[in-house]
Amino acid sequence: MKKSIAMKLFIGFLIFTLFIVSLSWAMFNLFFENYYLTRQKNSLLEYGSQFDTLYTGDVESVYEYIEKIAHSTGGDITVLSSSGEIRFTTSALQFVRQGNRASERNPRHSSDRSITMLRQSTFEQVLLGGKVIEIVTHPNFNVDFLVYSAMLSNGDILIISTTYAPISASIKSATDFHLFIALISIAVGTIVAYAFSKKFTNPIVELNKITKQMTELNFGTEYPITSDDEIGTLGKSINFLSKKLDLTITKLNSSNQTLK
Repeated sequence: MKKSIAMKLFIGFLIFTLFIVSLSWAMFNLFFENYYLTRQKNSLLEYGSQFDTLYTGDVESVYEYIEKIAHSTGGDITVLSSSGEIRFTTSALQFVRQGNRASERNPRHSSDRSITMLRQSTFEQVLLGGKVIEIVTHPNFNVDFLVYSAMLSNGDILIISTTYAPISASIKSATDFHLFIALISIAVGTIVAYAFSKKFTNPIVELNKITKQMTELNFGTEYPITSDDEIGTLGKSINFLSKKLDLTITKLNSSNQTLK
């Protein structure tokens, strides 16, 4: 079956649209979660750095900033001494009173989320001056947390923990929305491809009709010139040729009549 130019253009544009949407979908699924998680980690690093700048050992002086971090991350903030003593925590599940030593309790059975999230290996790494951001699963609740821990300038330890579930939920919502946009893009792309192919080929179809009429010695139809592009130039040439042939054939018929 012979395919028209319009059909070829339509299929071409449709394939291109599907390719772009598929590429976008693949890139999104491959890289978005890591990109989103990296942004969350960078935010925790910024909060930690700013907290270190403001904190001098007095929690009251940075309480407003602690509230800001808590509201922004939806997580808990805990400040420990280098020996593991809890100086401050925002955890609603905190049963260890200020002044108790976290080291005197088993971290895996502590009711405090931030303390529980701080592994022994991580605690030792922080004591050496490292800044650690890791995803940790709560041993009791089986819930993932994104935990930032770092040594502050005054020797205390800052821990910011936020549940990873909202991050996963955000990623899933973004994925679902991206799928919706992809389907809309395919639908709109199909309509645009069809409309463009028809608009592009309609002048060619019209020129083809005129040339067919010329082969039947019908020179009464002219192509309407609406543009100065290649199609418009071709239309002018066909109109000129039609008039020229009409004039030539008229003259030949007139000469034949005279000879008779």
